[in-house]
Amino acid sequence: MTIVLLMAVLAQGLAAQSSATLSGTIRDRSGGAIRDAMITAVNNSDGTRRASRSGESGEYVLPSLTPGGYKVIVRKPGFQTSARVDLVLAAGDNVGVDFPLEIGSVREVVTITSTGDFMRTSDAVTGGILGKRYYDLLPANGRTFTSLLDLVPALTPTPASGGEPGQFSSAGQRPNTNYFTIDGLSANTAVTGGGMPAQFAGASLPAMTAFGSTHNLSSLDAVSEVQVQTSTFAPENGRMPGAQIALTSRSGSNTFHGSVYHVWRHEALGASEWFANAKGLPRPPHRLNETGASLGGPLRKDRTFFFVDAMHLKLAQPYVWRSAVPSIAARQAATGLGRAVLESFPSPNGLSYTGGLADFSAAGSRPSQATTGSLRVDHALTGKINLFGRYNQAPSSSERGYSNREIADFRYRSFTAGVTGVSGPNLSYDLRLNVATASAHGEWTGANPTDARPVLPSAGIQDPDLYGVAVRGAGEIISGRGGSNRQGQLGASASIDAYTDKHRFRLGTEYQRLTPARDARMTSVAVDYGTVPEILAGKQPVSRYAEAEQASSIIETLSLFVQDTWRAHPTTSITYGLRWEITPAPAVRGGSPPAVTVPVAGPTTPIFTVPGPAIPVSSAPLWSTSYGQIAPRFGIAQRIGESTVLRAGWGVFYNLGFSAAADPVNGFPFNRWQFRSGEGVVALATPLNGARLEAALRLPYSHHWNVAIERRLDHGSLLSASYIGSTGHRLLRREGLVQPAGPRAVPAQLAESFTGTNHGVSNYHGLAVHYRRPLSRAVQMIAAYTWSHAIDNGSWDSNVWLVDPLKPSLRDRASSSFDVRHSANAAVTWNAFRNWRLSGVFRTRTGFPLDALSTQIPLGLGYDNAGRPDLIPGRTVWLEDANAPGGRRLNPEAFSARQGLDGALVRNAIRGVGMWQSDLALNREFPLRGSALDVRMDAFNVFNHANFANPVRFLDSPLFGLSNTSQAFMLGSGSARSGLAPAFQTGGPRTLQVTLRLRF
Repeated sequence: MTIVLLMAVLAQGLAAQSSATLSGTIRDRSGGAIRDAMITAVNNSDGTRRASRSGESGEYVLPSLTPGGYKVIVRKPGFQTSARVDLVLAAGDNVGVDFPLEIGSVREVVTITSTGDFMRTSDAVTGGILGKRYYDLLPANGRTFTSLLDLVPALTPTPASGGEPGQFSSAGQRPNTNYFTIDGLSANTAVTGGGMPAQFAGASLPAMTAFGSTHNLSSLDAVSEVQVQTSTFAPENGRMPGAQIALTSRSGSNTFHGSVYHVWRHEALGASEWFANAKGLPRPPHRLNETGASLGGPLRKDRTFFFVDAMHLKLAQPYVWRSAVPSIAARQAATGLGRAVLESFPSPNGLSYTGGLADFSAAGSRPSQATTGSLRVDHALTGKINLFGRYNQAPSSSERGYSNREIADFRYRSFTAGVTGVSGPNLSYDLRLNVATASAHGEWTGANPTDARPVLPSAGIQDPDLYGVAVRGAGEIISGRGGSNRQGQLGASASIDAYTDKHRFRLGTEYQRLTPARDARMTSVAVDYGTVPEILAGKQPVSRYAEAEQASSIIETLSLFVQDTWRAHPTTSITYGLRWEITPAPAVRGGSPPAVTVPVAGPTTPIFTVPGPAIPVSSAPLWSTSYGQIAPRFGIAQRIGESTVLRAGWGVFYNLGFSAAADPVNGFPFNRWQFRSGEGVVALATPLNGARLEAALRLPYSHHWNVAIERRLDHGSLLSASYIGSTGHRLLRREGLVQPAGPRAVPAQLAESFTGTNHGVSNYHGLAVHYRRPLSRAVQMIAAYTWSHAIDNGSWDSNVWLVDPLKPSLRDRASSSFDVRHSANAAVTWNAFRNWRLSGVFRTRTGFPLDALSTQIPLGLGYDNAGRPDLIPGRTVWLEDANAPGGRRLNPEAFSARQGLDGALVRNAIRGVGMWQSDLALNREFPLRGSALDVRMDAFNVFNHANFANPVRFLDSPLFGLSNTSQAFMLGSGSARSGLAPAFQTGGPRTLQVTLRLRF
């Protein structure tokens, strides 16, 4: 309530970054300032006009312009009229355009045709803008805006890991620190159907569909542009330290326009994956049918406009997987419950290994679907006040898995409204409001069918909602109800801008209220049967019981900022100011009681975990409210001549999407054992008593800085080179201290519980080169290269680290799990002839690091740094092997597992597998009486280059050192909790796609 009252008192707020500002200087031929010239900007779509006059020094400002194309006209008695046409302004742009006026009659018009992108001359921001033309021309896999984000320098795709969905890292920040907005307000709201809200509760990740795509935020037809900022944002931006991805939705215009389209894929048009060919498996279905339509136009000319769109997508997402399962001989030798356990796994179809395991390869397809619909209405209330409202609804569903299948059903709704206005010649304002709801339901079922219930130990186990059975080296079977969760979001922002000849002052705030909830009490059982030989020997399993009460939380944040953009000189702009972040502790209703370990009778006493007495979580705040979280920012832009701009900036950024805020309604960090796939999360020990947060937990923050130089070349091309650096402080790091031997230590010397701390740190340095050539005559091009190094002591919020007081924690400080030293991406569009157009995107990057470990604990329950082996001196780490994926494998003779906690091999010491891929698109437009039919063919990975995931990293696995799937599945497994959909990722086999679109 306190924060709501404070929001009401401070009725000014955060700039929504959904409008643009045009400024500059009016001068005569001699360079003298021209005062009192009239500058008029006319929107080419809806005809709206915005006018201003130049001041004493010839400077002018046109604020709060709707993004889009403009014609700008400058008039002054005694001078020729100057007009610049085809000026394109993007959301958040603060573009400087100077106008020289020649002496003559005002009736004489000098027309200047805009060519190329305009250089930013008033801030120190690095990043890029992907306008609608890029998505219309380039091969965008899945027709999602995320598919082309790697064309922006300093953005790197990241692997998926357990409950940490793979997305991308910006300038070395963790992948859950990126901030997505639509029309100026947060889209970082999501839930998960896997039993617990996980880190999606809070504001750390964008809402996604059930199969891991961003279609529910907006269909591509409803997006006007995507703006990406990667470093040193002005105080008006930056609630989180990662990239700022701002989507602007399309609006209608004075003319009716729209489209109808259908997109089609079929496995017969593509190539089979390398692993399917190697094992002689049939090609799994790979089918996409996407049908959509959009329409925009006037409801009242020059006053009221609408834009509506709808889309339905059905996807059969293929996968090929190689793993180890219990061998036929082991199944036949087992008896009783042990045999039932082994028979629950798929039958092997390859060579036998030692340890009762055999090779298994599978190919299949995962059905998914999504439907989206949105309506936007814009209204010019007066010549100075504009209103808009947008409603979006997007249900989706998916199925995934092989030996066990997860069925997920998601629902997402959002409504955003805003008003933008100008009060007098020197004052403008912007108000926004957003209400969104997301809900999810998940269920695990057998696909064969396989049900884990018959092989659960009977002692002390009631009827759990969710249950998992694991055999070390063979994987796990998961069954049961995944849970129902939901989250609401209320967001509001406002801004006031005041202008003088040399200053642009901004004052504002943003308020966000999130309400994550688990709708029902959840119980789960995880059973570890040990290795196959242990099962054959009759060893009893170890079981773990967990219970989470029905719970909900209220998470509130308030951001305030003040800033000034000072034009200190006609060639120098300085932006400075600060943000103030207020983050009260989450209010929690209900919560999970701590677990207590008790013995369960049996031939050998296993350890069984049952819930302890309930403790009201709401009585113990997660942290104390801090009023000292102030983040200063500074940037300078110096124009050198007419063609060069030098920029530099520095700033502090707090992470308001801190995922620990959702811990009271979570279980084990993000319930990794429910979400892992394949070789997932690793540990040597299991933390039995769950999670805690240290009493002095504080909000993480980062320092950003950059220096950049940008130069305009021939044909309007822009070339920029940037040095980008950042450091992360007080990052979330979950740690368990080694305990002395005793009756409750399992095994002796390992931690029983873990605590969320602020011991995480990170460091990033990078050189980024960016080239943009606008569509001039026949060729358009964009290219980005980044040379960088990201270092940290933990790359994910869900990592759990075992800490020995006798060893320094900095022993885990090494290259980040998403560190990529070299990354190069380029896109080219060529208007060939007779309405034919050829477009291509080329990507290449070096490999991600690989953290080799001695063993894997099933179900992902445990510590991420326990059990590293020793590296044997003189042994070759990589071996050439013509039969291995990619022609090489890790040498198992180069590693030696050490008895005890840890070997000498440091974290992420081995560099993994790189990739390259080329995508092409060929299309032709056929004119049809005021409309056009666009026929298009896209080829993703046109050369069918096999890109492999990092090899299996567990020394005791029979597949150690061999890649067991494509890189597309390393980047995402196809659920909203485990990365973006593999079918829309780079690293898969060649896929052909046909699109028919009628534009009118």
